[in-house]
Amino acid sequence: MEVSGTTNDNMKTGQNKIIIIESQMNIFNAVHAGTIKTEAITEMENISGDVDFGTSEAGTTSVEGVMWINITDKGGKFQFNACVCYLPPVDSTRNVDAQDFYDTVLSQIHTYGKTGLFFMCGDLNSRCADMEDFIPGVDDIIERDVIDYVSNAYGEILCDFLINSNCCILNGRNTKRNNYTYVSTRGSSVVDYCIVPYENVCRFTDFEVSTMSELMQNYNLFDSVDQCVSKPDHSLLAWNMCLDKLTKSHDENKSKETEVKKFDFSNIPSSFWIIGYEILRI
Repeated sequence: MEVSGTTNDNMKTGQNKIIIIESQMNIFNAVHAGTIKTEAITEMENISGDVDFGTSEAGTTSVEGVMWINITDKGGKFQFNACVCYLPPVDSTRNVDAQDFYDTVLSQIHTYGKTGLFFMCGDLNSRCADMEDFIPGVDDIIERDVIDYVSNAYGEILCDFLINSNCCILNGRNTKRNNYTYVSTRGSSVVDYCIVPYENVCRFTDFEVSTMSELMQNYNLFDSVDQCVSKPDHSLLAWNMCLDKLTKSHDENKSKETEVKKFDFSNIPSSFWIIGYEILRI
């Protein structure tokens, strides 16, 4: 699974790219994040199937399968948290309780999500079909464009988690191009997600899924790939994240903090300090 998130803050430095990629693959030199700094809040063990978070200054610190990272603009104009997750498949030999997994993430959202904007992404091996990830009639969320109508036990737990955390699936919403996130000879499915808070779903736009075959063809990579090695079966997820309001809010607060009060002393009588009574009153 590969995920590319682009922070579009319209700064002079241009767009900053954030990439999350499978641990057994390399993070390419094309990654550029020169104007942001990252600090790992938690770290997951680097084993097959897990995902890594890559920027120009990634730190590391451990909760298996879940990693939170704080991204802060070096100029202090904005900050947000990113959560990268991996939940092993239903039939995996790794003994992971999906309910405990999502309960852990939910408690972490209450901790790290309170600091401001955040998103969550990763390979969750949860197939939701067309199950609701919000409460109809209560939550005002745009409908999701569903392409995978198969569900599994993890999918129901995921949707319950989303409702409890006031978050929703970005796949199929604000979409530039939707597609399956897992494509192999065994079939296709949607198991990789970007998850965002209800209140900030409008900040995440141009969601796009590109399969490995499409990427290899579009960027003419066939000659550069070792034919003896099978190509990844998970797709690339990409989206834009708007930080305009965050930077404007920071600038406004900074302006208020640095505001200096001025007083006009030009109309004070010249005899003000001469009269003893006035001095006594002061």
